[in-house]
Amino acid sequence: MANPDLTFSPLANIFPLMEGQEFDDLVADIKAHGLHEPIVIFRGQILDGRNRYRACIAAGIEWQSIPYTGNDPLAYVISRNLQRRHLSESQRAMVAAKLATLKLGGNQHSEGPSIEGSSKLLNVGHASVERAKIVQRAGVPELVAAVEQGKVSVSAAADIATQTPEQQRQIVARCEPGIVVEAAKRMRGERAETRRSARIARIAEISNADAPLPQDRKYPIIVADPPWKFEVYDDESGLDRAAEAHYPTMDWAAICRLPVAGLATPDAVLCRRQACQRCARLSRRQTVTRPLHRAGRYRASRLIGHVLALPPFSDRPRQS
Repeated sequence: MANPDLTFSPLANIFPLMEGQEFDDLVADIKAHGLHEPIVIFRGQILDGRNRYRACIAAGIEWQSIPYTGNDPLAYVISRNLQRRHLSESQRAMVAAKLATLKLGGNQHSEGPSIEGSSKLLNVGHASVERAKIVQRAGVPELVAAVEQGKVSVSAAADIATQTPEQQRQIVARCEPGIVVEAAKRMRGERAETRRSARIARIAEISNADAPLPQDRKYPIIVADPPWKFEVYDDESGLDRAAEAHYPTMDWAAICRLPVAGLATPDAVLCRRQACQRCARLSRRQTVTRPLHRAGRYRASRLIGHVLALPPFSDRPRQS
């Protein structure tokens, strides 16, 4: 045993320390069987073996060290930790976020890898690293530690980090998976509803300035793009990605009550915009009057049958 007061390399500190039962098990193993793997020293600091070093001190066991002789200490630290420890995606995201903001080099002025580079090194998604940065920037220490220890997912923690420090601590204090997940879902739902209300208000402001359609003419072809309403998988968190988060929607009955009949000629054709776009892509020389594909014809005929009170396509005579 050499220096009993070694410090940890910043490169090693991007990974969380062992805590709780996991660390207690390591202490018991070293006390019973001794230290099998020496501590690796780089520039007078521990590069690999922080937990073994702490466990040796806790167990009262002498520890041995060896110098690092490679030329890429960062890759060494990442490789050793990922091989030895079973870190979740959220824990790896926290490591990648630390790595992306790490200062490298002796003068501490050279930057570490970018978020993209850190994501690849830790085999984690870019979005997860962005959430981890939110947690590290806005989360209280208790929340950060909960994610690093694998108790809370980084996605839930990013939602919790939007709350006040006191609210964050209260949620983490009741760190049961169900409570944390429900709290995160509720916060996502509240933010989604706020954004939805703002968007709808903006859309209403714009639509009020639209000029009304002329009432002195009829149209033989009407292309419609009604705001269909779709069911979401979750009424709280799912609304953030639903159409209703971006604009007001209508169910089938409301769409069928639209006053299309007053704009249509007796033999008008009503088409969905998406179907017309598909048909137009078949040939640039063709217009939107090209016959719809089977699904598009069925949807258009149903809408015509409801709104214009015309028979569906199957009952109407073909035009040569």
